[in-house]
Amino acid sequence: MDSCCQTPAEKQVPIPQCPTYHQKGKSVQLITLKALLQPTALESLHPESSYAFCSNPSCEVVYFSDMQTYGKDTLKVSVFQKDDSLDVPVGYCFG
Repeated sequence: MDSCCQTPAEKQVPIPQCPTYHQKGKSVQLITLKALLQPTALESLHPESSYAFCSNPSCEVVYFSDMQTYGKDTLKVSVFQKDDSLDVPVGYCFG
């Protein structure tokens, strides 16, 4: 489903495929990675790249672009789709 807030240029950016799972990911904004990646992982972030999220629970890759991947170990918090623990929130907006 397209976002009503995307500009036409944003809609035309191709979404990369997960290098491990080989399925198109869900496009994510750069601000998402800036909020969730550990500082050491942020150092390798390429702001000009298009990033996506791999929702496959068995895949170690969480965020990726054509040039790089970020796994569960590079995040500040656990991700619901990648961690089946009962204390992992579905969303992070309200803690």
